[in-house]
Amino acid sequence: MIGYRLYHDLQRGWRITSPNLEQCGLLEIEYECLEEASTAAELWSDGHVALTTASAETRMQVAKVLLDYMRRELATSVNYLDSTWQEQIRQQSNQRLIAPWAIDENETMEYAAILFPRSRTAQDQGENVFLSARGGFGQYLRRHTTFPELGQRLSLEDTATIIGGIHVKRDNRRSIAYSEEGS
Repeated sequence: MIGYRLYHDLQRGWRITSPNLEQCGLLEIEYECLEEASTAAELWSDGHVALTTASAETRMQVAKVLLDYMRRELATSVNYLDSTWQEQIRQQSNQRLIAPWAIDENETMEYAAILFPRSRTAQDQGENVFLSARGGFGQYLRRHTTFPELGQRLSLEDTATIIGGIHVKRDNRRSIAYSEEGS
């Protein structure tokens, strides 16, 4: 129950009257092995030149921004955001907790979203998340200060190439959210 409430609380947006725990500075999220993955040049070798020539610190910052965005949009695979798991949470909460701690039977629970590295189309469902070159993450990538090693700003096409290549690539304990490979 507490795990679900934490993920729900971390969802994007600033609530003026009730900011989330992260925005209040009461909770800090770190990513296991992010530093190690950022320094592993072989994980980035097939990527865009901006990422292959970037320092480990730059790659770590870009990956952290992406992972933070995905987490705020609930585009993460955790039991607490799975519909089957949530049904168990709802049943146990109604059996063992009293109001206001129990999940109300009329409460709509949030499920994990799926992130697609492309623009939204008219046929797309609203609960999914889309990452495009023209969106906030794409704008972040095009800032001159994002890739100081490159010495210039990325173009819209470069940004689209980077975003189009996003998928999770695993290497034993390390995983990183970028690869040019299509699989």
